[in-house]
Amino acid sequence: MNITHITFQNVSFSYPGRQENTLSDISFQVGRGESVLITGPTGCGKSTLLKMLNGIIPLESSGRMTGDAVISGKNTKTGTVSGFSRIVGLVFQSPDDQLFCNTVQEEVAFGPWNLGMQDAEIEIAVNRSLAATGMAGHESARTDQLSGGRKQRVAIATQLAMEPVILALDEPFSQLDPNGVGEVVTCLNRLKNEGMTIVIVEHRKTLRACCFRIPICS
Repeated sequence: MNITHITFQNVSFSYPGRQENTLSDISFQVGRGESVLITGPTGCGKSTLLKMLNGIIPLESSGRMTGDAVISGKNTKTGTVSGFSRIVGLVFQSPDDQLFCNTVQEEVAFGPWNLGMQDAEIEIAVNRSLAATGMAGHESARTDQLSGGRKQRVAIATQLAMEPVILALDEPFSQLDPNGVGEVVTCLNRLKNEGMTIVIVEHRKTLRACCFRIPICS
């Protein structure tokens, strides 16, 4: 049975002080285990849509949203951002904006620790997430000395450690060299094959190898 993880129904959004909508009447569904690439030119609302997946919009952002965004059965108008962070793991464009701890081990453990998980649970979550991203064996590596591709994989691991059902990435390849892009694409293909629901925002249509539904925003 296919389970719908994401449903947008007639969603529009406008930022304060702007007469035109950034997003207008967007409707779509994403099922469990699907990989979706959201493409479109700069300024078309891709990142705005991504912020709706984990409730940043409308819960913590000014502006006017109409319609409904339902994530894993929960309407973003009635939940909390902290609650949606357990459902949607959000990876930013620059891994340097997301990594704060000295070592890979500390970084990946930080999220579960803040969620109040027990030490044994944290160890399992860290080991599983590093294995899933191909970063097992790098636990003691300094995050500031990693390559761009490895930093991005650690950023992905930090989200996986909190056991989300959806992984959302905002232009995760924009600051990587070709080797780094290859590392992250391999990681995402592995996660897709394991059944993770993945949403990627990109202005380039270069990721068809790992995403099969193309654009929502065009």
